[in-house]
Amino acid sequence: MPVSFLRTIILYFFVLLIMRFMGKRQLGELQLSELVVAIMVSDLAAIPMQSPETPLLNGLIPILTLMICEIVLSFLTVKSKRLRHFLIGLPSHVVAEGRIVIRELARLRYNVDDLLTQLRINGYPDLSQVQDVFLEANGDLSVVPKSQDNGGATRALISDGVLDRKMMEELNLTDHWLLTYLAGKGVTEISQVFLLILDGKKPVYFQTKGE
Repeated sequence: MPVSFLRTIILYFFVLLIMRFMGKRQLGELQLSELVVAIMVSDLAAIPMQSPETPLLNGLIPILTLMICEIVLSFLTVKSKRLRHFLIGLPSHVVAEGRIVIRELARLRYNVDDLLTQLRINGYPDLSQVQDVFLEANGDLSVVPKSQDNGGATRALISDGVLDRKMMEELNLTDHWLLTYLAGKGVTEISQVFLLILDGKKPVYFQTKGE
């Protein structure tokens, strides 16, 4: 028991020191390589803690090796833009000039509900307020707002060709109203609509799948 307690204390301070040397970014949003290292460090530290018969160095040396690899890789990515783009990735333009880039969302496997949720979290409940949105390499959204602020809370009536019937009933909207609105946009089928957002009963954003 005293041996396990001592080994745990040693490993705790060793891992704490390792993460400190790896840099302050580990305390915030992790890049892919940093996340991999963090997961591996936790697994490697658990082995000697759970198995008193395992030599302590069997956990310390691999953790130290990971630290060295991460520091070297971080240095190389600072020096090489091509390597940085390969390992970390590039920001993705998911909304361009106020229009959702559908192909980019599909490539990222990022659905429109996730996008709208993240926009609300960032303080933009209305997509019509947004000029450009970038999905950064670390998963954060960077939002460039339009100069005007339209305000209001919005909901998607049609998302990726699927109509929210429950929302239609809540707002007392009829199929005739919807088909008339779509016809005015040159659309004959709901399945052709990528996104239709309402502010109350007022349409504030419309985009077809062909755009």
